[in-house]
Amino acid sequence: MCCRCVQAKPLDEIIRWWGEKIKVLINISDFRISYNVSPGQMLPVVFSHGGTVSLTLMKWGLPSGFQGKDKDHDFVSYNARLETILQKKMFSQLMRGHRCVVLCSGYYEWKKENGKSVPFFIYAPGMKIIPLGGIWAEESPSGQLCFSVITKNPRRNLAGIHDRMPFLLAQDKLDRWIDGKYFPVNPEEEFSDHKSPLDFHQVAANVNSAKYDSPDCIVKTEIQEQGELF
Repeated sequence: MCCRCVQAKPLDEIIRWWGEKIKVLINISDFRISYNVSPGQMLPVVFSHGGTVSLTLMKWGLPSGFQGKDKDHDFVSYNARLETILQKKMFSQLMRGHRCVVLCSGYYEWKKENGKSVPFFIYAPGMKIIPLGGIWAEESPSGQLCFSVITKNPRRNLAGIHDRMPFLLAQDKLDRWIDGKYFPVNPEEEFSDHKSPLDFHQVAANVNSAKYDSPDCIVKTEIQEQGELF
C-alpha cells in the first residue's frame, strides 16, 4: 500500500514542472510543504474536467460520501489496486473520466524486520517530482474533491521492502492519462513508468507518527540498507 507521501516542492515549481497551460485552483495561503502527508490530508493533483486541465488540492481518501451516502469521514479507500481496478464497480466508474495525477516528492514504506516495521523513504534522484496515477471523485454533500492512489506490484529490487508500490506514470503519457475521452484497456502496459530510477534509504522512526512533520523525516539513518531501484 501507499499511505504516506512527501510533498516538498513549492507551488511555482510544480506549475513549471507540468510545462503546459494549466488552470491553477490553489490559493497560495492553502498550499503547504509537508514531509509526512497521510490519508485525510491534502496533496496537489492534476485532473481534467469539462475539457479544462486543472491543478488543485485534493483530500487523500475516497469516502463513502462520494457515492451519495452521508458518511463524509468514512474512508472507503486511500489506495486502489491496479490489477483489479477495472473489475471493481466503484473504481471502474472513476477510471472512465476521473483519472488524475497525484504529485509528490517521494513516499514512505515500511519493511518487516525481526518483528519490527522499519521505515524507508523512496524517491527519485534529486528529489524530482513523481507523478502517481490516481482516481478522483467529489464528496457528497460537501463538494470536497478527493482521490485514491493506485498501487501495483513492486519493481524487483523494491520487493524486498514491501509487496506494493504506487503506480508511477510515464511523464510523456500524463495528458492521455487524464483525458476523460480515452479509456485505458491495459493501464499497466500503456502508462506505467518502468525506467525512471528510484533511490531509497532507511529513515528514523519519527515518521511512524502521522503527527510528526519535519524535514528530518527524510534524512537517512546511520544504520540502513540503501540502493537504487529500477
